[in-house]
Order: sequence, then structure tokens, then C-alpha cells
Amino acid sequence: MYCSHAYQQQRLPAIFLIGVILSFVTPAVSYAHAEKCAQWAARAVSLQGLVETRRSDEHRWQRVVQKETFCGNNIIHTRGSSRIALELSNQTLVRLDQNSTIVLPKQVEAASWLDLLQGSLNFLTRTPHTLSVQTPYLNASVEGTEFTVVVTSSEAQVSVTEGRVRVTNAQGELLLINGQSASAREGEAPVRRLDITPEDAVQWSLYYPSVIDQSKHRINSTSMQPLIATADQLLAVGRVNEARALLNNILQQSADNAPAHALLSIIALTQNHGDKAMTLALAALTLDPTSAAAAIALSYAQQAKFDLHAANDTLHTARRFTPDNSLLLARQAELLLSLGDLERAEILAQQALELDPTQAHALTMLGFAHLAQFEVEQARGYFKQAIRLNQADPLPRLGHGLAVIRNGQLTDGRREIEIAASLNPTNALIRSYLGKAYYEEQRNALAGDQFILAKSLDPLDPTPWFYDAIRKQTLNRPVEALQDLQQSIRLNDNRAIYRSRLLLDQDHAARSSSLARIYNDLGFSHLALSEGWKSISTDPSNHSAHRLLADAYSALPRHEIARVSELLQAQLLQPLNLNPIQPQLAASSLGILDGAGPTSASANEFNPLFTRNRFSLQINGIAASQNSNMGPITEHSTRSIDLVHSGIWGRYSYSLGTFHDDNQGIRPNHDRDREIDNLFIQAALDHNTSVQFEYRNTQTSQGDLPLRYDPQLFSINKRTLANNRILRLGVRHNLTPNSLLLFSAIRNHLEEHSNDHNNINLGPPFGTIAQTIDAVSTLNGRTFELQHQLSTDTYRLISGIGSYQSNSKLAIALNSAPPFCPSFCPVQKNINTAERHHNGYLYSHIDQGKQLTWTLGVSIDDIERRYRDDTQINPKLGLTWHIDSNTTLRAAAFRSLKRSMASNQTLEPTHIAGFNQFYDDINGTESRRYGIALETKNSNVYSGIAFSRRDLTTLFYNLNSDSTSEPEWQERSHRIYLYWTPLKWLTTRTEYQYDAFDRPAKYSANHHDTTVGFPLLRTYQLPFSINFFSDKGSTIKITATHVNQTGTFYYPALESFDQHAERFWTVDASISFRLKNQAGSMTVGANNLLDKNFRYHNIDNTTHHIMPERIIYTALSLSL
Repeated sequence: MYCSHAYQQQRLPAIFLIGVILSFVTPAVSYAHAEKCAQWAARAVSLQGLVETRRSDEHRWQRVVQKETFCGNNIIHTRGSSRIALELSNQTLVRLDQNSTIVLPKQVEAASWLDLLQGSLNFLTRTPHTLSVQTPYLNASVEGTEFTVVVTSSEAQVSVTEGRVRVTNAQGELLLINGQSASAREGEAPVRRLDITPEDAVQWSLYYPSVIDQSKHRINSTSMQPLIATADQLLAVGRVNEARALLNNILQQSADNAPAHALLSIIALTQNHGDKAMTLALAALTLDPTSAAAAIALSYAQQAKFDLHAANDTLHTARRFTPDNSLLLARQAELLLSLGDLERAEILAQQALELDPTQAHALTMLGFAHLAQFEVEQARGYFKQAIRLNQADPLPRLGHGLAVIRNGQLTDGRREIEIAASLNPTNALIRSYLGKAYYEEQRNALAGDQFILAKSLDPLDPTPWFYDAIRKQTLNRPVEALQDLQQSIRLNDNRAIYRSRLLLDQDHAARSSSLARIYNDLGFSHLALSEGWKSISTDPSNHSAHRLLADAYSALPRHEIARVSELLQAQLLQPLNLNPIQPQLAASSLGILDGAGPTSASANEFNPLFTRNRFSLQINGIAASQNSNMGPITEHSTRSIDLVHSGIWGRYSYSLGTFHDDNQGIRPNHDRDREIDNLFIQAALDHNTSVQFEYRNTQTSQGDLPLRYDPQLFSINKRTLANNRILRLGVRHNLTPNSLLLFSAIRNHLEEHSNDHNNINLGPPFGTIAQTIDAVSTLNGRTFELQHQLSTDTYRLISGIGSYQSNSKLAIALNSAPPFCPSFCPVQKNINTAERHHNGYLYSHIDQGKQLTWTLGVSIDDIERRYRDDTQINPKLGLTWHIDSNTTLRAAAFRSLKRSMASNQTLEPTHIAGFNQFYDDINGTESRRYGIALETKNSNVYSGIAFSRRDLTTLFYNLNSDSTSEPEWQERSHRIYLYWTPLKWLTTRTEYQYDAFDRPAKYSANHHDTTVGFPLLRTYQLPFSINFFSDKGSTIKITATHVNQTGTFYYPALESFDQHAERFWTVDASISFRLKNQAGSMTVGANNLLDKNFRYHNIDNTTHHIMPERIIYTALSLSL
């Protein structure tokens, strides 16, 4: 629709008539609700100054009050230095500048147009309905979401911030998109305007934070003070040009006026001129070191540079000169909240209110303080008071929106954040949070638009890049997600662990997102490890960094202790969240089909970006079938499923899950049946203290599982039944914002029954002996650990103590039945063992400049056990050198002792400069590790090379002779990787992996365990992967791996060693589909697609990357 010439002629006299009427109407006429209507057309959500309304067929104006509703066909007019924000009945937000007049649609139900007779209007809509703004010179039809319209006496202008707007009149039309503007004069077609930008068009709608305490006792008798107060009030209603002119006039008369410089600094900062703002603020404080306004302005400029400590120091100094300035106190409360010092922040905010009960900023800070303490209703009360006192401030609106969302009301909370965005359209952080809300509502296109806006408004803020990375990952765009994530890391002090620049909001849900899922989707596991190591070195207390490592370790052999320990630390450090605890995640030695089903995070496990009261149900399952060339199997299939229900409500969160895995294996007696039940409860006693309880019960029935080089070397009769019950109590307490305590108590009760039957041919005349070994064991173990963490700007300290105690009983019965007699009497042996292990440690990460970090530490282990006592001191040395922003060198040398642990978990740091120190070795093994690595990255290529060596002194206990021996072992592990993302939908991965093991031959004989039964083993692997991603939700992955393995293996039947070599290729392929509305995913795949039969010795029974049989599987993940 467009305005005809007759329409324009009708509207122009109307403008004149309105002006005449307004000149005679006194603002004293005020009615709270002048008219009642069945359905309102609009309601006032923010009001500043004098705003009036009347019906179009009336002449009497009525003053608008807060929260007033308006009927259809009402006229709304803003006086000078006044603004109003309206919410239309269709959820559209409209904001009017001073001296603006609009006419609401007459028919509310069919509202599709709005008349702007004069002035400026900012328009934000997310509804799919067609809307039109009509002016005397052109019409603006909304095909997008956000734009600004300005009507003067000679022309109309339209500027599009986001979306598309069709501009029309009788002479022509234009289609405007993001960042474009147009104008039209009477009788002329619309033309594009390059001299007008959307940012310029909305300057009147921006929010300029105050630096002047306007309470009456602050006004002094200096001649310039009233003018300063006037300039501050002009900024409060968006009259930036008038304010700037007034301030410049003040400086012409008094060049050393510090408050004038401070206000000019705020103008520059709000308009994204950070360097100019800093210069002006420093000049203001230099002119008057006692000026509170100058100090407040400088604190804003310093915060914009992310220097919070300097900003807080500036205000702390200023308080010595003006201790009774309420705005100064409220501003420092804000910074203290940002620094995590909630107690001091709350005290200062209360002091500010005692000085000035109308100090809205202090009320806002109290709202955020109570929100951090899970006191949502109290927080909402403070936010509402702040909104009533300062309706133009977007911060209490944002806080109120977060509080409403925390209560589980996502839609209502999102509306509050939309209002905040309309009150300050160029605020990048509010745009990021609005995008996050749209993402939670699964409105991904709108979320993406907000993140794009936020990136353009503040290119230095990592927040929108991080949020957009998560969004793109859920949309199956992992390459773009990685690019955004890398940009977020660069902007976040080169750290992978994100924290929003809105530091008042801890943003726990987003920080809980698993970044490892982005890397795993791409197949870039080494990149995930690198970022995880770097992040923990920078911030050991960040739970998401530990979770990143726990997820990344799941793909590495013999890293189960490191994986479940990182998971334990992540759980203890985590805030309340909805992330379900899959029962099998904390259990070690799973040995399930890798990457296909319940062992990997589901498509929706970590998606929520808001912490809010809600419940969830997650289901993951896999079904697989194998072709066997290794013997007859009755049922040759795998079925795994886990079901997890989780919830968060107020101060409490919980997760209840069950997991079942039925795997028939690839040969006779290669089956395993495992069930795991888990209950996890977490309570936030206050903002400093969190307590959690976990119960896990695991039942296992399995055969002879190790995959040895000789496929016939296994027991057809060996069976093991086990039941392991684990109770865990954890506590986290923050002593200060930079210091915390962790406590962990774990108790496990393990019962195991193993039985094996073998026929041993002794030859004539003895014949065959039937031998049965039956072993029954019980173990009761308890682990207690206490850890303290301290972080400063230049170093981080981690210290702790631990104690492990266990009592075990082992009963072994040996029965032999030779052919010439009925049976020998069974040989029985009972062994009772008590073990005590005490340990302590101190680790430090010391920064030497911005590029170099030293890791220095020492640990001590004191062990008391049945066959030997030992005390060992373990020095630790590590180096991380960021040669430049794209290149990192790591090196380490350290000593470790493999000790017994309840549930294989510990709080002690698992790595030194990225080199793991807890391997799945034999208990009592002393190891010395040396390593060096170099990693580089650029826009689309990531590469690295690492060399590592471990020298081990392994402790063997001989049950028959009740003696010990300590053979020397050696391991070498080298890695080279090259990742490439040539296109947004394509990635490639190339790696070279070399592992070498050397052991004395006499300790390899008679050991069928895959980790022991060989004196020499060399394995070379060269995997090549190519992955295709469609933004429609499908993914194709193909991996070809060349394996070359040589080794010397012991053959019991020959009682000798034999050397063998095997070379082969194996191909894995899969195709996956994401379900709509982020409901889950489905995968169909095949490992060893070509069904190659080969010999391969697997040293780790917990991972099965290479199998000598084809496995076809289907996996499904659902999130409800």
C-alpha cells in the first residue's frame, strides 16, 4: 500500500492542526486511563518526559502515564525532550522520539498499518504479519524486522537495521535491506541515501549512562553546575546533539571543566569511539582528580577495554574524595559484581540507596546480586523498581528478562530483552542476549540476525561469536562454527573458555556448552585437546574447560583415568545446569562401539544457552550387527541404550539415568552385558557453596574381551561377573572471587567372580588335564580429597591432599582332573589385603609476560600395602610458549606414580603443559615422561607435531611366591596431524600416529593381558578422513586408515615368542541426519566397511577404533 497525493494533502493540514491544538492544551490535563476498550492496540512500556494521547475524533489531549494502554485509532504525541516505547497488540515494539505523532490502527484485530505524521519512529517486529508504516511522503512495508522512519516538514526517511523493508509511493518503490536507507520528498520517487546510515538514524534512541549524581545535595553553587546537569538530562532523553553543543559551549567558557569532558567521553563511548572516550575521560580526571563524574566516565572507558581491575581501582580512589556519591557507589557495585565479589557489591549498592533511595542503578545491581543468589523473586522486585525510576535504562530490563527466563518463562523473558534492545538499539551485548533467547525458542534465523548485528556493533566482543558458533553447530554447519569459535577465542584473550562481556550475568548455561562437540563433528580431536589444555592452564576453576578435556580424552587410548578425572572436576566446579549426566560417562573401561551411540554426547545434550527451570528427557540408542570370520556365534549383534531424565528448579538440579549395553562381540565368548544406573543431585546452598551427591551402580557379565594379535588366543570358557556400587559426595566453596575449595569423597564396593576352564594336553602318558580356576574378590575402597585453587593475574596455584584406603579379599580355587584319577583336591588360597595411600601436591602456572607460561609442581605419594611400602616425590616441569597468536610450543618433563583410586577418579591435575600424567598402567608403576609439541593454525589449516617418551618401572606381584619384581619398560608416542577446512561444507583430516612399546621378554610370557603379553610392539597408523556437511542437516564421513603393526608375541602353546608383521587398510563410513527442531539425530554407518580380515593387537580394551570384522550400525539420539 502507498499514500496517494490526496492522502498526503489530508495529512499535511493534520500536522498543522495538531500543532495548533497542542499550543492551547495544557499538560496539566492528565488521566491514567481516559478510555476503556475491549482490546488494546498498544501499551506503554517505557516513558520519558511528557507524552499525550487522544482519539482522532476528539480535541482534548490527555497525559500518558506509565503502563497505560491505548485503543485503536488513538493519536499519540511526544513533546520536546520526551520519548515513549510502545508494544503493539501484535507484539511489535515501536519507539517514538521527541515531537513525534502517530495514529494507531482503528481495527485492532486486523492491525496492519501505523500512521507516522511527524517525527522519528524506531520499529522492531518479529511477527510474520505484514505491517506498514504510512507517512505523508512514502509507505514502509515491513518484510524484515527492524527499521527507523523519520518524517520532517519536507521529506520522509527510512533506514533498515535488520531485515527487508519495501518503500513505496505513487512515483515508485525501493527494496531496502540491512544497512540501507532511502528518502522521498513530495511528488518524488524514493531514492537511496548513502549519506544516512541506520546507526545515525537511531542516535536519538540510544542510552547514555549518567555520570552525574542528580540528587539534590549534589548540586552545588558553581556557575556551570546547572548547565552540566542540563546536559546530563538531555543525554538521558537522547538529545545528543543539543547536549554536545551545550558541553562545547561550557568548555569554551571553562576549558578545565572536568564534568563536561566526562560527559563528552560518555557520548564517544556510546557511539563506539572507545579510544576517544578514554582520552576525554583521562583528560577529565587530570583536570580534577576529585571529580566523581570523571572517575565514573573513566571506569566505563576502562571497562570497554576489558580492564575491570583498573576500572574498580579508579572508583575506589574516587570514593576517598566523594564518599557520599550514590551513583559512584552504585557504579562500583556494578564492577564488583563483574569481578565476582558479590558481598562487597551488595554492601555498596545498599549504601547507595541509603544516600539516594531513587538511585535506579543501585537497585539494578541489587537485582543482579539476588539473581546470582538464586533469589529470583527478590531480583525481579529490584529490577521492577529500577525500571519504574529510570524507564530508559535497558540494563534493568535485561536483568528482569533474565530473571523471568530463570523462572522458566522463556517467551515473557524474551519480550523483556526485546524491550531492552529497543531502548538501546546499538548495544551489542543486548543483541547477543536477544539472539540467545531466539535460539532457545528455536528461531534460528532471527538468532543469527541478532548475532550478525552484535558482531558489527562491537567487533571486539567475543560473546556473539561464541553464541553463533553453538547455533551453527546445531544447524550442522561445524566449519562455520569452528571459524566463529576461533574468532571468539582470539577476542577472549586467546582462551577457548568463553565468558560473556556482560559480566553481571555469569552466563552459566552457555559456558556449560560442550565445545568438544564442534571439534568432534569435524574430526579435529587434537585441536580440542590443545584448546582444553590451554584453557585449564589459564583458568583451572572453569568447569567447561575440564568438560572439554573429558570429552576430548574419550577418543584416546589408555586415557580413561584422565577422562573420568576431568569429568569429576567439571562436575564439582559446575553451577546448576540442565545437562543430563549420562550414566556411562563417569564409568571407566566401557569398551562400547566408538562414536556411534550412547558413549558420545547426543545432539542436544549441551544446547541450552539459558539456565531456567525446566525438565528434559534424553534417549540415546544404537543397534549393530557384525560379520564374523572368527567362529560361530549364536546371536551376533550389539544393542545399547541410555535413558536420562534431568531437571533444574530453583536451587536444585538432578539427573536420573539408566544405561544398558548388550554386545555379542566378534568371536565366541567375546560378549559383554553391562547395566549402569545413576542418580545425581546438586544443590546450591548459596552463591558460594554447592553440594552434590551421586550414586552409580554397575553390573557386568562378560567373556574374554581382549583383542590379541593371534585371533585364536582366547579362552572359550572364561566368564566374569562384577557388581560395582559407588557413592560420591562433592562440595565446592568459593572463599573469595579468586579462591575456592573442592572436596570429594568417593566410596566404592566391588564384587567380582571370575571362572575359567581349560584343557591342558600334557602328552603321553599323562593325557589331558581339565583345569578350572575360580576367583572371588571383594573390595571396599574410600577416597577423600581436598583441593585449594588460587588465581591471580600472573599465576595460578593448585594444592591438595588426598587419602585412599581399601580392604580387599581374594579367594582362588584351582581344580585339576587328570585322566588317571578322579580329581585332585582343590587348591585354595585366600588373600586379605589392606592398602593405604596418602598424597599431596602443589602445582603452579606462572605467566612470564603474555606469551610464556611455566608449569612448576611437585607431588608426594606415600603407600602402605601388603607386599611393599613406598614413598615417592614427583617433580613436575612444563612450558607453554605462545610464539605468536597462531603458533604454540609445549614441553614437559615429570614423574608420576600410578596409584589406586576409587572409581579411577582424582582431583589432581591430569596433565602438565598438555602431556597426560595418568595412564591406565598397573598399580604401583612409576613413570617418567618427556615430551615436546608444536602446534600452528591459520584461517583454515590446523597442524601439529608431538614427540613423547615414557620410561616406566612397573611393579609386578607374584601371587604364588608372594614376591614383587620391577621390570623396566619404555614407551614412545609420536603424533603429526593436519586439519583442513577448504570449504564451509568440507573438511579433511590427515594424521600420522606412531606407538612403540618395549618390555623384557620374561615378563611377557604367560601373560595373556593385551597390555603385557608382548616384549615388543610397533604400530603405525595413517588415517585419512573427508567429511561433507549439508546445512539441511545431513553429514557424510569417510575415513580410510592404513595400519602397519609389527611385534613379538608370546604363544603359550609353543612356549616361545614369535615375531609377526601385518599391514592393512580399513575404511569406515557413516551418514547422519539431524532431526527438526533440534530434537536429535540419526546415524547409519559401517566400521571396516570392506570387511577386511586382519590381525591386530589392541593394547586398550576400552576403545575399539580398529576391528577385524565389518560392523554395521544405526544410532538414534532424541531430546524431549
